[in-house]
Amino acid sequence: MPPRKDPIKEAFQKITKLRDEGNSPEAVIELKTIVEKQSGMVVAKAAPLIAEWYETALCDDLERCFYRLSENGADRDPQCWGKVAIIKALHDLLWQDSGVYISGCKTVQLEPVRGGYEDSAVSLRIASIEALMQRAVTDTTVLMEILADLIADDSRRVRAEAVRASIYGPAEIVGPMLRLKIRIGDEDARVLGNCFDALLAKVPSQASVDLVSGFLFEEDEILAAEAMASLASSSLPEAIQKVTSNYDEFEDEQLQRILLTSLGASPAQEAVEFLYLCLEKDLPDAKWALTALEPKLHNDEIREKVNTILDRRDDDLK
Repeated sequence: MPPRKDPIKEAFQKITKLRDEGNSPEAVIELKTIVEKQSGMVVAKAAPLIAEWYETALCDDLERCFYRLSENGADRDPQCWGKVAIIKALHDLLWQDSGVYISGCKTVQLEPVRGGYEDSAVSLRIASIEALMQRAVTDTTVLMEILADLIADDSRRVRAEAVRASIYGPAEIVGPMLRLKIRIGDEDARVLGNCFDALLAKVPSQASVDLVSGFLFEEDEILAAEAMASLASSSLPEAIQKVTSNYDEFEDEQLQRILLTSLGASPAQEAVEFLYLCLEKDLPDAKWALTALEPKLHNDEIREKVNTILDRRDDDLK
C-alpha cells in the first residue's frame, strides 16, 4: 500500500518550486489558487513570496483570504500564521484598504491549551496595528479607537508594540493618549518605557520632559531606569540636561551605566559633551563613557576629541 500523501507538505514543495523557478504568469496563477483554497499554514508560506515578487494584482485575493481564514479561525488558521503573513504581505505591497488591518487589530482567536484556552492572535494584532498606523487613509476617529483599545490590551506585547507604532499617528491624537497611559500606569515597566520614548519623540516639549522626569526617582528601579534611558537617548537638550544634572544623585552604579549608555544613542551634542566629561573621570565612569562613544567614532571630530582625552590619561583605558 503506497504511503499517504501529505497535502501540506506537497503544497510547501509546490511553493518552493515556484520560488526556485521564478516569477511568471503561470506562477502567479498558482499562487492565486493557493491563496483562494489552502489552509492558513500554507498561505503563510505563499504570502511572503507574493510580497517578494511585488504582485499587487493579488492584493484583493489576499484580503479575501484573510476574511476566509478568520471564519472558524482556530480550525482554518491555527496560531494565526496565515493571517499574520497576509497582513505583513499587504503592508509590504502598500495596500491602502485599512479595513483588513482594522479587522486584524480586533481579532482575538482562542485556542485550546492545557488547562483552558489561549489567545493566539497576539502577533496578528501587533502586525495589524503597525500596518494600520502607517496608512494615510485611515479615519482619525477610528484610528484613535483602535489605538486606545490596543494600548489597553490584555497582552503586554500588544500594549508595548501599539505604543511603539503610535509614533506614526497624528501628534494631536497620540500625545494626549500617551500622557494618559503614562498617568494611569502599566503593570509592565517596559510598556511605560515605550510610552516615554514615543512621547518624547512625538511631542518634543518641556511638558513631555517634565512628565517623564517625574519617574526618575521611582522606588521601582526598573521604571526609573526606563525613564532615565528614554530621557538620555532623546534628542531634546532639556531632557539631556535633566538626567546629566542628576547623574551624581543616582547612587546605583547600574543606573549610572544605563544613563551613560543611553546618552550614546542620543543625537544631541549635549549628550556627547557630557560623555567627554565622564571620559576624564575615574573608572568605571570613564569606561562606560568610552563604550557609549564608540558608535560615534566614525565622526572625525568626536574621534579626535576622544583620542585627545585618552592620551591625557595615565591608565590603559584605550
